[in-house]
Amino acid sequence: MPRVFPSRHRFRSALGLLLEMALITVAVFLGLLADEWREERQQEALAKRTLERFRVEVAANSAAIEGVLDYHRGLLLRVSQFVASTSPKSYLSFAIQTQFKGIQPVSFEHSAWDLAVATGSLGFLDPELAFAISKTYTAQAKLEQEQQTFSQSSFTPATFSAPDFTGFGLTMQAYLTDVTTLEPKILELHAALAEDLDKAVGAAAPALESSSQNPPAP
Repeated sequence: MPRVFPSRHRFRSALGLLLEMALITVAVFLGLLADEWREERQQEALAKRTLERFRVEVAANSAAIEGVLDYHRGLLLRVSQFVASTSPKSYLSFAIQTQFKGIQPVSFEHSAWDLAVATGSLGFLDPELAFAISKTYTAQAKLEQEQQTFSQSSFTPATFSAPDFTGFGLTMQAYLTDVTTLEPKILELHAALAEDLDKAVGAAAPALESSSQNPPAP
């Protein structure tokens, strides 16, 4: 009489092996899903922190411009009057007529931008919002370059030893014309960006809360 027990045993062993492989595959798949879920949550959290940093920094930079905008506009008017006048053009007369208190350049904060670039978190933001942020910081950099170039080229010992300040007045007039044109434009960019950031931060909070309450099974 033929023996069937070894065949049954081999069949059961093969079935058990297949079942074990299936369980391992499912476990690995679920593990990958859990890792992906955790990575997405980390990216969302990083994006939210990045948005909040930008929101604070944009507000600070707007305040920095607003603090000197009126002075720059008034200085431009007085410098233009100085250039057009027939009064003496010495530095003393320039300082008195223009009520000159330095050029008072805008000092922008850009830590949020530097950190976002370093961590790559801009890539986790909505592309349109990331573009608006980049556009705003590019405009700020342009104003900073204008300020730096003027300061380095105009404030030299030779400038203040010149008997006639007409040339300096003309140079400052051109500089202030550019500055008082750029500053309101940057404020407009700040206002639009602040609104977009508020919406993005508000949208990010519920999404993070919902995802944290529904993690995938490991």
